[in-house]
Amino acid sequence: MGAAESTCRAAGAEALLGRRLDDMVLAEALRGSGGLRTRVIPPGGVVTMDHDPMRLNIELDDAGVIRRMRCG
Repeated sequence: MGAAESTCRAAGAEALLGRRLDDMVLAEALRGSGGLRTRVIPPGGVVTMDHDPMRLNIELDDAGVIRRMRCG
């Protein structure tokens, strides 16, 4: 895998901001970001501080709508 292929880029999935998260949207976000894994973070959710450059973090609001995405 080359350097360009080994990095998650949340910007590649930004078109999904504001969408309600379901299995299809989750798969599309992962594909668009180029990441290998996802972590869904509910409002007030506690997360570990470990950094995984191939993980797309998806932050939701109370209605399950994507409010922020970032890699790491």
